[in-house]
Amino acid sequence: MQLFVKHLVQADKNLLKQLFSDYAFSSINTKYLNRNFAFVTIPDDESARKAIQALNGTKVNGRKILVKKARQQHHQGKKPGKKHFHNKKNGNEVLPYTFIQRKKPEKEMMSQWHDRLDNDHFDIAFEINWTTLTATALNPCRDEREGSPFSNQTKDEYQRKNEYQGYDKRWLMVQGNRPAISPFTVKSAIANGFANIMGSCYRGNTSIIGHPENVKKGTYYQGGKFKRYRVDKSDSQPGILAADVIHGVSDPGKSTIKIERIQKECLYLGDSTFIKGSTYYAQVKDRGKHFGTISKCPREASGRKKPEEVEVIYYGRYRFGMNLELKQGDLGKKYRHRFYQKQIPPFPTNITADIHSLHFQSSKKMKENVYMGNFQPLNGDDPRDSRKIKIWFDDLSQLKKGDWVYYHQFKKNGNVDSIGRNFLFKALFAHEDTIPKGFETCNDLACLCPRCRLFGMTVDESSFSGRKADTPKALKGRFKSDVLIHDNGLKEKILTERVPKEEKKDRNANQKTEFKLVKMKQWFSQGKEDPVFCQFLMPLLAEPKNNKRGKGGRY
Repeated sequence: MQLFVKHLVQADKNLLKQLFSDYAFSSINTKYLNRNFAFVTIPDDESARKAIQALNGTKVNGRKILVKKARQQHHQGKKPGKKHFHNKKNGNEVLPYTFIQRKKPEKEMMSQWHDRLDNDHFDIAFEINWTTLTATALNPCRDEREGSPFSNQTKDEYQRKNEYQGYDKRWLMVQGNRPAISPFTVKSAIANGFANIMGSCYRGNTSIIGHPENVKKGTYYQGGKFKRYRVDKSDSQPGILAADVIHGVSDPGKSTIKIERIQKECLYLGDSTFIKGSTYYAQVKDRGKHFGTISKCPREASGRKKPEEVEVIYYGRYRFGMNLELKQGDLGKKYRHRFYQKQIPPFPTNITADIHSLHFQSSKKMKENVYMGNFQPLNGDDPRDSRKIKIWFDDLSQLKKGDWVYYHQFKKNGNVDSIGRNFLFKALFAHEDTIPKGFETCNDLACLCPRCRLFGMTVDESSFSGRKADTPKALKGRFKSDVLIHDNGLKEKILTERVPKEEKKDRNANQKTEFKLVKMKQWFSQGKEDPVFCQFLMPLLAEPKNNKRGKGGRY
């Protein structure tokens, strides 16, 4: 029997092993511990029932846990019937996002506008009882002293006017110690549920938001129509431009690239002389799917090839880094020469793609359209000066046939979306390009999906060329929602916890760890021991983002 264990706060696999040690478990699935639940498999059903009876309702780290038999959808982590675009069968992956496939919308025109209702339609009012089935995050995105998300007033000013209290950008708020959910969140949740059942378009951000003049430390810029993300070594593939870049042929905003695919890039650190384009025999050690190193000096491809050798072609001196500013010896890199193995049939040797022309624009033009990223040297040995290099920009404007490039390719359909000159580069995409075919954003009031007809929409200004001057630019939704407020007020309690202070790079290894006290809140129902809501520290499972988390690796 598989058991579902819920309300696990600051738990790990060792704690679960200790908890179920008396019940002969066979496996423990901790994949969802970051969402405060896990699965424990006990082959003997009688032992599993005893575990449920003994452990359900017991306190673990100050909170009562729930232990019960797991349902099938618990184990799957999603509801039955939901299909994902990245499913292997349908191959409709749209990176860098993946979508839960909604019902394809049937678009039609509104039968009547909002100055009056249809004769056969009624106003319907209903109340909602909202129960959270999993832990709901209170994201500490900003300092509580910054004021209300609903006004420009200070904290004291909006509290005096009895507006919503709580931390800016938080989904749940506390009003008079009564948990509340904003009308916008209520409407959004219902609209998304409606969309999944009835079908709807997907909405992408189409506003142009450029790089800010002064990048503030601690702020994460989400961007508008365009967004950039880092492609690391495991996702970038090496290639050589098989033709010059052609701009604006198939689409004014797109550029056509043709890349000779490379099976493997091979680097050699010896100080020898080679002829570009010549073939050599070399012993290559794999360092990844598309990367390898050469252990001994390659020899000219004459005579018989040894069993441990492969054919490689010499490309030239190895350069790396943004704008290829780094060479052998920089950042501890010892490689001097770049070789490569050709793509082996039956795989195609060339790949052609249309990507956004913004890739090939100047830094000034790109800054007008997208947040670039703030450049920071990698370590103390980095020869690049952050005072001169302010943004992350790789100049691709002079790329020509024969240049070495790296590209990012969709795994399912093989389309290339971005290229760069270094194996680690910034890819660029437009939000509307990630929307699956048939689910395009509604931009015509004469052809609306079910969600837009009921909840409203705004037409993109760029789609108004050639339309009549009196054409409506928005449709006000027919759905209204109010604040969702908890029935009872809660009692607030403040706790403190010791956490390590931020470590300094140059700190002495023998220096003692310094700690600081962090205040955290808990809210209790009257007469209840267990908190309804609480704040707690969570270890980071990935690289921290500066908009939400501290550099010390904790919330």
